Amino acid sequence: MHVDDEERSACRIHLHRRRYSFDLDAILQTKIAAGNPPDVTAAPGIGTLIKLARAGKVVQLDDKLDTAQLNADYGADWINLGKVDNKLITLYAWAALKGLVWYDPKAFTAKGYQVPKTWDELMSLQSKIVSDGGKPWCVALESQAASGWPGSDWVKEIVLSQSGPTVYDNWWQGKQKWTSTEIKQAWTTWGSVLGSNDSNVYGGKQYMGATTFGDGGQGLFSSPPKCYMFNQGSFITSFFDAYTPKPTAERLSRRHLEVAGAGGGRHQDRALRCGRPDAERYAEGVLGRGPEVCSEPVSAGCHPS
Repeated sequence: MHVDDEERSACRIHLHRRRYSFDLDAILQTKIAAGNPPDVTAAPGIGTLIKLARAGKVVQLDDKLDTAQLNADYGADWINLGKVDNKLITLYAWAALKGLVWYDPKAFTAKGYQVPKTWDELMSLQSKIVSDGGKPWCVALESQAASGWPGSDWVKEIVLSQSGPTVYDNWWQGKQKWTSTEIKQAWTTWGSVLGSNDSNVYGGKQYMGATTFGDGGQGLFSSPPKCYMFNQGSFITSFFDAYTPKPTAERLSRRHLEVAGAGGGRHQDRALRCGRPDAERYAEGVLGRGPEVCSEPVSAGCHPS
């Protein structure tokens, strides 16, 4: 469509920018309740998005977009991720891979630690680090109104790997009881990672609760290391860039711990369950945006038993 100068001069867009906040869910719900919703916003958490869509507070996109072009540009799975009750309400521009354990290869080499390829090997490494007087993990849970989600990621990743996608989907849909054997087993498994009284985690519960998730990996790069492993998504590298000193590429690598996460987890899970040795590259190709630092993924057998 051509817009001439007269039409262009008559067009006025009033832009009120608000810096991205991890309080986005709370801000959106407050504004909508007050009858002052934004015209365009970053997507909130999926739970809030579903709630708003079902309340009729989100504009349906099916009749607003060129569906033929959309189908040509996006895969069906990718489009379906943006649907609620079979209505398109959002499009995902990118996704992060979750269930990644970050570590400093130099710190591992200095201690003679081998990168684990199975869950049992990971637990053995955890015990070895403790016996050497170190802390295996850094865990950081603070995220303003969304605080706690890094911990829920741990449990979700364990549920998916231990009990499979059916139990996982039933759980988040409210069909699987929190008191069920599978969910209780996942919490017990995470407890074995944290250790008695959080003894496997640098700083214990006080550090976990008070430290912003983006700062959680700083202990990897201190001398001596405050921790040796950090479970977080691929997006965390943007936070690593702000560390002082900034970790260099040779001091940064990761392994897959579990297979989970919105978007990426489903493709990654499919790749591993099909026995694809190139699971990570497969997932990156589907998602269209890969993580910044690469490491050979572990085998499909790397899950808590």
